[in-house]
Amino acid sequence: MTTWSPRTPQNIDDALELVRELLGMDVAYVSRMGEHEQEILRLVGDSDGVGVHEGMVVPLPDTYCQRMLDGRIGNTIPDAGAEPELQNVNGPAAYVGVPVELHDGELLGTLCAASGRPQPRLPERDVRFMHVLARVLAAEFDRAELSARFAELDRAEEDRARALQLYREVHHQLVLARYALDREDELIATDHLEVATDRVADVIDSMLPDELGPGGLRESDDLPG
Repeated sequence: MTTWSPRTPQNIDDALELVRELLGMDVAYVSRMGEHEQEILRLVGDSDGVGVHEGMVVPLPDTYCQRMLDGRIGNTIPDAGAEPELQNVNGPAAYVGVPVELHDGELLGTLCAASGRPQPRLPERDVRFMHVLARVLAAEFDRAELSARFAELDRAEEDRARALQLYREVHHQLVLARYALDREDELIATDHLEVATDRVADVIDSMLPDELGPGGLRESDDLPG
């Protein structure tokens, strides 16, 4: 079961709206199934009276989706009131859910539709369509995660190039300072050392986070004092 926080693709609302309209349900949503809880990542439709809303986090034992994944209920629940497994569970009156699995087979979560009223007509073909759409959405999540990782690599490469530039500047200034000292020109040497010190400060500043909490810097045996 996945433990990472997925990046929600920006273009899934149309897919969820298609699910909601096709099944005639009040809402459609995609969720993340964590180790202990379910999070509703994205939802379209009118959630009033359904008991599900975007950003909602629910313990797994309280979810329809975990029961569906475990096989305790089917993919389609036309009337939750008539389902013995759901007698003591707060949730929508009607529910359809299928798993969303990433390209490597890891479970991301579920694709679902729900209604505040029983829906006696929920044909099996709609479940097959949901399975197909779940694979499409999984590919979108994979693509969003891959794009984000490429962006992180780009930023890391930019940081590396900047660090190399600063290193070269420090080295250059230290070499010039050494030449000045060899010529016994302490004033020029001091100027070069000051520039080198500023560049070292830039390096350190670029490596530190924007905010440093208590204990962010630890003592090292290699440091004096």
